Amino acid sequence: MVANNKTEVVSRSRSKTPPVVNLEMTKTNNTNTNKRRSTDMNADTVSGGGTSMGGVWHQWKGRRDFVAAQGQVVLILLLAYLGNTWPHSYPRNENHDLSMFWCMNGTILVAAVVTMKHVESKQGIVTLLSRGQTEEWKGGMQWAFIMYHYYRAYPVYNEIRVFVSAYVWMTGFGNFLYFDKRGDYSIQRCVGMWLRINYFPCLLSLVLRVPLDLYYVVPLHTAGFFIALFTSLIGTKLDRWRHRQEQQQQQQQQLEATIIRHPFLTTKLLRTKWHCNAVAIVLCCIVHVLFYETPVVNCLLMISKEIHFRFQADKYSVLIGIISGFFWKDFSAILQRLHGENDNNNNNNNNDDEEQQQLLLPSNDITTEKSSDTTSTTTTTKTIDEKIKARQTRAIWIQRIGGAALIALWYVLFGSIGDKYKYNPVHPYIFWIPMAGYLMIRNSSKYLTECHSTVLEWLGRITLETYVLQFHVFMTQNVQHILVVLPGAGSDGNIVMKTLNMLLCGLCFVLLSYWARKVTVSTQMTVTELVTLLKNR
Repeated sequence: MVANNKTEVVSRSRSKTPPVVNLEMTKTNNTNTNKRRSTDMNADTVSGGGTSMGGVWHQWKGRRDFVAAQGQVVLILLLAYLGNTWPHSYPRNENHDLSMFWCMNGTILVAAVVTMKHVESKQGIVTLLSRGQTEEWKGGMQWAFIMYHYYRAYPVYNEIRVFVSAYVWMTGFGNFLYFDKRGDYSIQRCVGMWLRINYFPCLLSLVLRVPLDLYYVVPLHTAGFFIALFTSLIGTKLDRWRHRQEQQQQQQQQLEATIIRHPFLTTKLLRTKWHCNAVAIVLCCIVHVLFYETPVVNCLLMISKEIHFRFQADKYSVLIGIISGFFWKDFSAILQRLHGENDNNNNNNNNDDEEQQQLLLPSNDITTEKSSDTTSTTTTTKTIDEKIKARQTRAIWIQRIGGAALIALWYVLFGSIGDKYKYNPVHPYIFWIPMAGYLMIRNSSKYLTECHSTVLEWLGRITLETYVLQFHVFMTQNVQHILVVLPGAGSDGNIVMKTLNMLLCGLCFVLLSYWARKVTVSTQMTVTELVTLLKNR
């Protein structure tokens, strides 16, 4: 028995102790497993794991559209290069023709009237400066701007300067309204807008070897976008700070019942989001004045003299646009009271209330009073409608006369100045006068606010592309020469051949601009999608 017990103990101890060979084999197997895992991880990284660059590439749904857009951009750049180096041309100064300038503007005016479209607003709401009307405005100004360049219409220099400032005004106005409404300060928004404004002009400048100063509106729009962004962002940050302060004050009052901290800032200066935006705009005004009205503005000379001049010519355009966006709700409310249909709806509601009250009267009272009440109600309704129509008619003509008076005032005092070097210094302070006059006339009735020209709206959507391509395709040699593609359309050619030449070049130019916009927007959308994927990694 003892021997057997010893044998069992020895066998158990031997069975518990693993052999040395098995340990070495285990280590070898673990090493091989780790190598396989590292190899698999590297393979995943190369082939497109979820957190790798390859994975982002496969998740990027717009990658094929992006590649296709870049191929089309190359073709457009080649066509622009061909137009800019076209061998047949003559100096643009020899194409001065004021009568043709007015003729072409009259043509687009007729086209605008013929293609006028009316879209009735819902529930009698009056929309001040709708999207369609904005694009129409841009398209009309762009047409005049291009014809001004083509026919060297020197006498309308001051008016064209107002048009350029109106473009920059829209940048501050539209972007401030967007940021104030949506609060979208994301990197996607910044990258997308930068690409939309700068991508194609920068490529054009690089390929054709022309300074970006030639497209001076591009840096103006870019700066305007970021000025509007930071102004609205400051207002949003102040509003959030105000909310935090109010919460802390409520907690402090509940616990200690003491006086509120920072009572002036929280209760007097920053009472609502409106006050926060007002403070942000005041800060923006101070920065503008300190930059443009002091020698600090000369730092723009380090970029170029052209940029220095252009930024000073529109130094307050973006700021006035932001201020306009800040008060836009008030302007819209005034227009709604003048031209809206709320009063009629209220009268109908009052009549319905009276009918409901009559249902509560005894039947004999209703029969005796029904005829007299119906007559008096009808008479009252007609009287009120007549008063409303008379008030609206009066408001329409006061608004139109006031707008015409503003335009006439600007022209008499400033627009008639023949020397542009005398006009340029005062332009940044007074350009808004004729612009406000135009907006008053254009929105002087509910019907006019609901109408817009489809042809000008279409042209307004490609203004950036028509602006940069006019220098190389509609005209040539960086806008210094007139392109000639038809025989007999040179500087000494007859008016018929020169006009046909202009129309042919203009058709190709507009179609190329539309194509360039399409691929630029495709690039903008696909790159924005890529930025979103990279941000969410």
